[in-house]
Amino acid sequence: MTDIEGMAFTGCADLATVTLPSSLQRLDSSAFSGCPITEITIPKTLTNAGSFAQYGPFSGCGQLKTVHFEAGTAQIAASLFSSCTGLEKIVIPDTVTDIGGYAFRDTSITSVMIPSTVTSIGTEAFGYMYRGFNSAKVEGFTIYGFAGTAAEAYADANEIDFVALQIGDTNLDGHIDICDATAIQRYLAGTETIPDEFLILADTDGNGTVNIADVTHLQKYIAGFDGIVLGNQPTT
Repeated sequence: MTDIEGMAFTGCADLATVTLPSSLQRLDSSAFSGCPITEITIPKTLTNAGSFAQYGPFSGCGQLKTVHFEAGTAQIAASLFSSCTGLEKIVIPDTVTDIGGYAFRDTSITSVMIPSTVTSIGTEAFGYMYRGFNSAKVEGFTIYGFAGTAAEAYADANEIDFVALQIGDTNLDGHIDICDATAIQRYLAGTETIPDEFLILADTDGNGTVNIADVTHLQKYIAGFDGIVLGNQPTT
């Protein structure tokens, strides 16, 4: 199966669990509108989420809280979660390069971390909601990302608050110091959490995993050891 038509399952009050086929390419507007879905995995093949910006396939899904993207996802289709009012958090995979317009408009998301791999962000993809037939800014919306990337450009163009990330600044206080090394230690010990989207900041040696070697690497950086750089710094 490659297509699911618009309004195909609209209002199905008992449809709480959905598994989308791995071959799916088009999921049309309002396909699952109003269904009590709580979790969904989006296949990496999906590139089209309908032509109505105001009504994404999951519009009105007030119980949809958890979204996963299949490994290797490169594109998040335009309008995919437009008007998905229950969605409060999203983790953008670091394989994504393109986020379509209105992809997360009129959700309950108030902040997002956009990886440096993203090079294109469409119109009103983040930080907007509907007011009647018009769009309005989400007050206090914050974008986290790396300086010089599409995330910063989108935030600047839309006058949205932007927080520039640094590898090693795991507690997001804007400084790299021993507190960050301690935060990684506590994360490894299971006594402190680091949200998935910010784990890249704890990978201080840039090898793709977070372990005790990252603590040592960060401590050496803080101490001023020669030749120590932090992580795989994003290129712009």
